[in-house]
Amino acid sequence: MCHSAFSAHDHDNIREAATAIIDSSMNTLRKAWAPPRALRERHTPMTTTPPDPPQPSQKVMQAASSNDLGGFKRILVRRKEKGLLSKPKVTSLLYDFEQGIIYEETDEVLRVYPWSKVASVYVSSTSTFINKRYISSRYSATLVPADGEKLVLRGLYMDPAIVYDKKGLSADHHQTYLLMAAGAAIVSEAQLPGALARLQRGEELAFGEVKISLAGVHIDKGVIPWNTVKDVQVADGYAQITQAGRFLPLSRQPVGRYRTFPSSPCWPAPFTPASGPSGRKT
Repeated sequence: MCHSAFSAHDHDNIREAATAIIDSSMNTLRKAWAPPRALRERHTPMTTTPPDPPQPSQKVMQAASSNDLGGFKRILVRRKEKGLLSKPKVTSLLYDFEQGIIYEETDEVLRVYPWSKVASVYVSSTSTFINKRYISSRYSATLVPADGEKLVLRGLYMDPAIVYDKKGLSADHHQTYLLMAAGAAIVSEAQLPGALARLQRGEELAFGEVKISLAGVHIDKGVIPWNTVKDVQVADGYAQITQAGRFLPLSRQPVGRYRTFPSSPCWPAPFTPASGPSGRKT
């Protein structure tokens, strides 16, 4: 029978040798599975300085200054898809200023619209779903100046509140829609006191195919008193007026036919369904 004894010094040597073997094996494996240098460089994140945002030309800034548009905010580049294999084509530029906008088409003709000189703005947006799957949103905006040529903008965008736009091609169209909606609120805020004064004088205000007055809502069949108007619903680009005791709506039309007031897409602030001049928002 053979007996062998290991001293503490021998145990330390064995531990060191085992550790060296394991480390050597792991280094070999790392080298064997390491990706090529070109692949590593391709996936290495690079820190670059983002490009400066585009700035308006001197011609645009002179037009803004002469029309008191205030400070420059941003440029929205409107593009149109030409085909699957071609790049989107730039069709126009929309310059956003503090007190208005400037629209420039490819012919470099400038159309200036100070918010203070806009008579009305009509804005609407509808979303399309197929089998409960979101496809896209379509917007329409019409800006009518007190004097001059009206501006009509239409387009498609992917609503970021519903789905993420991977390519980002529709971002400017979505921002165009938001800009025109903000412009409608600015114009409405300025016109609201005069509209309320007209109502107090007994005049009627037209909202698409309907009119409102102190007496109520005017439709083809007559006047519907305020205390019988049940509700005003705005959904997916349509405004619907319903009357108490009736199943079918009194009116249903695209929101784009309405002037947008700050309190709601349909009604001046003091006039709300089923209450008349109460100041309650719908």
